[in-house]
Amino acid sequence: MIPALLFVYGTLRKGGGNPLQDVLGAYARFAGEATWSGSLYKLGAYPGAVASSDPARRVQGELYELADAARAFELLDAYEECGSAGPQPRLFARKLTQVTTAGGCGVEAWIYLYNRPVDGLPEIELGDWLK
Repeated sequence: MIPALLFVYGTLRKGGGNPLQDVLGAYARFAGEATWSGSLYKLGAYPGAVASSDPARRVQGELYELADAARAFELLDAYEECGSAGPQPRLFARKLTQVTTAGGCGVEAWIYLYNRPVDGLPEIELGDWLK
């Protein structure tokens, strides 16, 4: 069974200005603030997260509990260009990872990770797209 938690860190966050936020409203329930061990890069109008071995590097985001994970991922995978169609290499890859809730608990959640080189991209030092 697909774990039903999704961690979002960019334009899909509340206040991120993305109309696809409605998908989260239709297929998910906001479960709270969370962080993930990684780095965030500016890709223009949206960010991309990549894993980091430095535990001090944290990406700020939100955790959503998906009521219909299959349908939500069908729509989100197409949006994030990680489905079966689209250019290679895929822009993002959906991965299962460990995130930390605001209460300090580690939970397993899906995340869309940037799937291309970050060389030369500006890093978002605070790890928070909305700041």
